[in-house]
Amino acid sequence: MHADKPEYLKLYESLRDEIARGAWPYGARLPSRRQVALDRGLSAVTVEHSYELLCQEGYAEARPRSGYFVLYRRTDGFAAAEAARALPRPAQGVGKADAFPFSVLAKSMRRVISDYGEALLQKSPNAGCLELRRALSAYLSRNRGVQAGVDQIVIGSGAE
Repeated sequence: MHADKPEYLKLYESLRDEIARGAWPYGARLPSRRQVALDRGLSAVTVEHSYELLCQEGYAEARPRSGYFVLYRRTDGFAAAEAARALPRPAQGVGKADAFPFSVLAKSMRRVISDYGEALLQKSPNAGCLELRRALSAYLSRNRGVQAGVDQIVIGSGAE
């Protein structure tokens, strides 16, 4: 971790590494945001942002009035947090039922279909959906430190 990183990224990386190492197993409840803020001397907003990143990355999920729970399993195919800087090896047995957590996929698909409905059936522009390119640009900037404008991101089908 670098000293020049914002506190929420430092906390996110620390929590992510702890989850990946097994400090909290799959399904375990994470400490409350308030408790983490007190324990680590951070603001509640900083902890909230870190927990949101854990959820966006698929390491945890928020449950209303219950807290945050670990979704990460070593078998999920995530790049190990400690080896995130290296390229992951290709997954063996592509297509196996446990290669990706189906619950995460189903939840994401339901949310997208609910939010966008029939608009999903419209043809995307040649460079890809502008909204997706904006989201990728924001994600890359926030989580990976990569500054890429929407005009620099091209979404392809992979078959071209």
